[in-house]
Amino acid sequence: MIKKECKKSFRLLGLETIHRRISPSHQRRSVIEENLRREKAGYQGEKSLDYYLSFLSDRKYLIFHGIRLHNTNQYYFQMDILILSQSFFVILEVKNFGGAITFDEELKQLIQEKDGEIKVYQDPLSQVLLQKRQFAKWLQIHKISSLPIFTFVVISNPYTLIHFKNSSNRLHMVSNSMHLISKIEDIERINHRDVLTKKEIQKLTKLLLRENESKKEDLLKQFQIHKDEIIKGVYCPNCFQLPMKRGHGKWYCNQCLQSSKHAHLFSLQDYILLFGTSITHKQLSDFLQISSRTITTNIIKSLKLPFEGKGKGRVYELSILERNMF
Repeated sequence: MIKKECKKSFRLLGLETIHRRISPSHQRRSVIEENLRREKAGYQGEKSLDYYLSFLSDRKYLIFHGIRLHNTNQYYFQMDILILSQSFFVILEVKNFGGAITFDEELKQLIQEKDGEIKVYQDPLSQVLLQKRQFAKWLQIHKISSLPIFTFVVISNPYTLIHFKNSSNRLHMVSNSMHLISKIEDIERINHRDVLTKKEIQKLTKLLLRENESKKEDLLKQFQIHKDEIIKGVYCPNCFQLPMKRGHGKWYCNQCLQSSKHAHLFSLQDYILLFGTSITHKQLSDFLQISSRTITTNIIKSLKLPFEGKGKGRVYELSILERNMF
């Protein structure tokens, strides 16, 4: 049973939002598109593992995607996939590389060759070993019994050619998606004695979900995009056209001719990703491009948002929508 499913990260959702809400001629669009491509590839690679992970027994394993935890210092660490059992833990670092890749053990780099282009990345083997140390420390802080922690770098693209430069004693830490389950089963045959009880695993699960904290970034600032350059309005959930028109209690798309009663909810999620969860009556009206104060008021009432303040100074909280996103 997957306890924390694979969902799009705050960064990926934010990049998708910026991409649909900036002009096609915007000077930063190519940079946004390159970052969006990388984030999508990572998400798709991690998502593709769900099929193989489904072969693990629900009674033996719990699986968590994208767990981000905080140790005693100011630093966070994040694991693509964490697998729990009563006998051992497994941390997976997932890479969705195409072409040919080479693990350079001496320089601790990963080199990708694709379409005649060479790119150099940080060594994911060192990366996942660092996550292992950080997770072990986190378990110690929270007084969780010590279990063996195993790590793998999983290459999710089945057509990627994998090389190792220099002899490596870390070859066993690299796997493709298809062979991952057999590697975990090999670990299980050696580490079959239960160390944690089912009750302790349940306690650890609740702790992980409570302590997990999604990383939020100010993407507009990061990519030097002014808030006034963001295209406002309600986008069509069917064809993503901006803006939809409001009439007779619905939103109408002139592009695909679809209508929706709740299209504004998706656009308010865009607002959260770009500007945060606090919003006033005026800001909601402006972002959704609603000319009628009555319609804006009715939308706010229908959402049953908590608020602070009175009159024009009233500030509404959109956290109830944010919880459905992550």
